[in-house]
Amino acid sequence: MSKFQERKRELLLVSDLNRKVLQLEMGQWQLRAERWQTRLGAANVVWRVVNPLARLFVARKTGGLVRSLWQMITHRK
Repeated sequence: MSKFQERKRELLLVSDLNRKVLQLEMGQWQLRAERWQTRLGAANVVWRVVNPLARLFVARKTGGLVRSLWQMITHRK
């Protein structure tokens, strides 16, 4: 093979390796993003459960339980 063909082959091998490394890195980023979304989803569920309970507790402590319950019922999404 000529030097030109050897050099071309080397460059193609390097570019193929770079492409595979980029695919691997993108896969890792995608996995991290999916894990983050899962954690956010779990946090959202916890928030939806804890928030009304905290409202009831605070309303009971401040004496506005009926008002708080009414607001929770009427302001549902």
